[in-house]
Amino acid sequence: MIRPLLLSLIFAGSICGLKAQTLGVNFSGKFKPAAMVYVEVLNEKGVVLRREKQKPEGRHINIADLEAGRYALRIFQDLNGNGKLDTGWMGIPSEPYGFSNNAMGRFGPPSLADQLFYFDGKTPVDIALR
Repeated sequence: MIRPLLLSLIFAGSICGLKAQTLGVNFSGKFKPAAMVYVEVLNEKGVVLRREKQKPEGRHINIADLEAGRYALRIFQDLNGNGKLDTGWMGIPSEPYGFSNNAMGRFGPPSLADQLFYFDGKTPVDIALR
């Protein structure tokens, strides 16, 4: 009894378009092609859904297995390989970083509302690293 119900739910999900897709992220700005990219994917409530470390392909990375929905991205490049975003004495990042929607904050990170975008399952995101 449970198995047919489970199969019908999976089938219904695929018909309704709940399939996970790959989000492409393109970079511009202070991007360094050889450095690893650290990405945080947040939901619309600001909860970190995923943290990934990726080697970019040119000026591009892919984030696999995302369903359509509202997300925010926080990204930085680890130029010295220490696994963290380095900052200067005033707290200003010394490595390339960026946010979805190219959001900028004043005296700190931008608000979540400024970072949120809708992923439709196919449209890539462009982020200018500072």
